[in-house]
Amino acid sequence: MTFRSNIAVILLAVVLAALLSACAGTARGTKSTAFAGGENVEVTDFSLTRADALVVIRYPAIIHEDAQEPYFHAFSINAIGGEVPPANRTKKVTTRIAQSVIAKSSYYVMSLYRELQRELPENTVLLSPHIVLWDRETGLYSRPILASEQVPSVLTIDFNVYSFPDPTELMDSPPVTFGDLVTPLVTIHSNRWMQPATNGLILASDPLVRASWDLSNEAAVHDVESKFNFRTPSWQRELDFVHFLTSRDNDSGSLPSKGLNVARGELKAVELYPVEKILLNGALLENLSTDPTPDPFVESFVRNASGSIKLMLNSVNLTLVAFNRMHGGDQNGQILAFFIIAIAAAEAAVGLAIVLAFFRLRGSVRSDEANSLKN
Repeated sequence: MTFRSNIAVILLAVVLAALLSACAGTARGTKSTAFAGGENVEVTDFSLTRADALVVIRYPAIIHEDAQEPYFHAFSINAIGGEVPPANRTKKVTTRIAQSVIAKSSYYVMSLYRELQRELPENTVLLSPHIVLWDRETGLYSRPILASEQVPSVLTIDFNVYSFPDPTELMDSPPVTFGDLVTPLVTIHSNRWMQPATNGLILASDPLVRASWDLSNEAAVHDVESKFNFRTPSWQRELDFVHFLTSRDNDSGSLPSKGLNVARGELKAVELYPVEKILLNGALLENLSTDPTPDPFVESFVRNASGSIKLMLNSVNLTLVAFNRMHGGDQNGQILAFFIIAIAAAEAAVGLAIVLAFFRLRGSVRSDEANSLKN
């Protein structure tokens, strides 16, 4: 290759890099996440054993060779942010975007992991990387690579980032992870006994809520069946994002849900986390090579998200969790939960009986008319 050719190649590379950089820099994004509060909250681990965890973080890490084609296809047809035209679903760039979601999820999840490690008691945060698989009987699914999910935990977090599959609409779509923009997808669930009304599902990214709900419901069914049949639970929950890719029913209109950061006194509905394009701090990005300590993703997203996670940890009934975790060989904590539910039902029945008796006597249910014994 001649000197002139070398110069041309270098100039082309510089122009391409500038265009890509400008694309990311001019796309609209938010500088802070919708997560709010909880930064100064302290979380105490009530467990008396180290054989458990407060948080397990699951994420897609690897695609098996047999699953690549089904994954690429599912990624292109079940797009978040709009429908991809059929002509654009087979482009090589779309395949690379699907691959980049896995790679970037593995990168950004470490920011969440390190921040929770820093904020929570020592050795209470675990990672659970998943491999995406496919077979003729099951279709596309995922399985954990490590045994982290076998460890008892209070919260399980599914995390990955996302980009719209169509390269022609990539930068203008609601979700994109490119350059200085990151779109996180998050779901958080707990033991179903801690939140029976939602089968343990606490929070889900808006597009994933139906898939997460279906998986939580399926987990509850398998849990009950294993207990009634005195079997060790064998069902494994795939990643909520992978289940979303293979699900055609994404309507969440009938599900009990509420907005993000709504009071968490008693979690009787699923919190919906909206799709966000997080704009990372440009100054921090420029200085990463010289000072990698300030993490741009932590500053823009993770810090507020971890604060909300700490609030969730404190809102879960830690007394029952600690009781059951200290006595892992039995189900005393869950039996205690049954007693609480039964007592609450009995109280409701007694209250209803009083109201019915009063209505028959007075023809009214107004409490201020129940004054016969006054003075």
